[in-house]
Amino acid sequence: MSNLDDLLANVKQQEAERKENLLEWNVKNVSKIWQEYIATLDTNSTIIALGSAKITLEGENKIHIVTPNKLNTETIKKEMNLIEKIRNSFPDRELVFSMKDDISQFPELERVEKVKKTKSNEEKLAILVEKNPTISEFINRFNLKIDK
Repeated sequence: MSNLDDLLANVKQQEAERKENLLEWNVKNVSKIWQEYIATLDTNSTIIALGSAKITLEGENKIHIVTPNKLNTETIKKEMNLIEKIRNSFPDRELVFSMKDDISQFPELERVEKVKKTKSNEEKLAILVEKNPTISEFINRFNLKIDK
């Protein structure tokens, strides 16, 4: 019977120690875990994806992660080691992760406007003449016309 009592006392002691070592539930601690994980990575694309994420907490167990694009969101979803590390850091909670991509949350990122790819014949000729002015002389000498 004393072995069982010793075992129960040992389990209670381990449980008490674990509770003492629990991190406080706040964005600062989650971000610290996040940054420590990034420091262990060697793939630039993953580092950039994780580094661009914005983390917020909701309630007692929900972590919201927002990224500027779908690629970053998918990269973070594949980082199961990071998610497990966060879960293990808060063992007293049933964590729920919510991930989405929303470029409007990142006003510092520059939007690139799509460039018109098809050029008119006049635009193409102007580019050619800019690169080689003798084309203009050739057109004038032979009285050539541009197709419309």
